[in-house]
Amino acid sequence: MLTRRLRTLVEGRIDDTTEREKRVTLQSALNYALAEDWVVRLAVGYANEEPHFSAKTTSAVLERDWHDTWFVSVFGRYYEDTSEIENGIANDAAAPPLKTYQVGLGVRRKGYRSTIKFDIGPCFSRYDLQPKRNTDFDQLYKDRDWLSLQAAFQYQF
Repeated sequence: MLTRRLRTLVEGRIDDTTEREKRVTLQSALNYALAEDWVVRLAVGYANEEPHFSAKTTSAVLERDWHDTWFVSVFGRYYEDTSEIENGIANDAAAPPLKTYQVGLGVRRKGYRSTIKFDIGPCFSRYDLQPKRNTDFDQLYKDRDWLSLQAAFQYQF
């Protein structure tokens, strides 16, 4: 907590998985209270795994609070990676580099012991073209646009 209105978080992680190189992940978040009922949340992340994998992510949320019960938000997210080559998968069958974008709206109701949340928004995925890729995988790694609807429920005992 840097000030009364500004909170930050920085975290790092090293994952050591059998038969893979170590993956290093760094994440950071910043929450800023613009006014009594308005909050902006920003987050960024980066992951790296040898020999050739890296991923980046960023997100931003603007949220409005009504009496600490109803929360409405607008958000945007971005993710990209360089693709990951698993041991034993031929290079022409591996996933190509990916970029994903999402924007949306959210609503959350916070009760005494439970919270329910809904998010909705379009999501766009874009794969890089791989000239040496096997054409049998063209439908699997095809650019796609879809509508994402997420629901979550939490209950505290």
